[in-house]
Amino acid sequence: MSSSKRNINKKGKWFFILMYIILTVILFVLLLGIFSYLNIIRLPFLDADKSGNSYDIPAVVSHEWTDVPEESVLDYIDSEEYYEENSEIVSVVPVNDSDNNVSEEELIYELNERGFDNIQVTTSYSMDGEYSDPGVITDSSEDEHPSYEFLYVSESDEYWSVIVIDGKIMALPLSYNLVFENVIPIVVSETGEVVSYDSSTNSYFYTIPNNDRYDVRTVERIDAVTLAEMTVEELENG
Repeated sequence: MSSSKRNINKKGKWFFILMYIILTVILFVLLLGIFSYLNIIRLPFLDADKSGNSYDIPAVVSHEWTDVPEESVLDYIDSEEYYEENSEIVSVVPVNDSDNNVSEEELIYELNERGFDNIQVTTSYSMDGEYSDPGVITDSSEDEHPSYEFLYVSESDEYWSVIVIDGKIMALPLSYNLVFENVIPIVVSETGEVVSYDSSTNSYFYTIPNNDRYDVRTVERIDAVTLAEMTVEELENG
């Protein structure tokens, strides 16, 4: 092969690598915006009101507040009040009192059994409620965490955010919630309840969200086959 052809091949290779990186960054930023919109994570620069205070409490995972101005403490809503206003509280379980906590090793095995392959599952909290930068879990670790999540692309090319809290699996159809951003977000559950983790109290909240908060769709089992069948069209007509 001539040197000119090798140079062309190298340029083509680096072009595709660069395009992959750019698309990955764009997808990451897009997902952050979606997660913030759905109140899965709290992004202070998106949640802040006009006065600069940020006091929205996520419905699925609650991050700890840091650097809260003393004069604005009264503006913050506590977790139980938030859930009482936006849902019916079924139960509140302290993390370390739960029998459903799963280790990294156990979770990866369970997800593989459900057909979720080639995924990177991340976690951000310790069992004591301490937050750290998201880290990828491994199948050799027996460490337990209150919450996990991963991005999944189904066989029907639909994007999903799959969340595991207190060992309970839930899924949010990112493709649907993005296309129909003005409708009530859908959450897929196996029980009809939404399990939330609140780091400020280090507790799990089992709730039934108000109809104007989330549209909870109940399925028998959340796995790769089920999510492949739940296309945007199916969710829209369901």
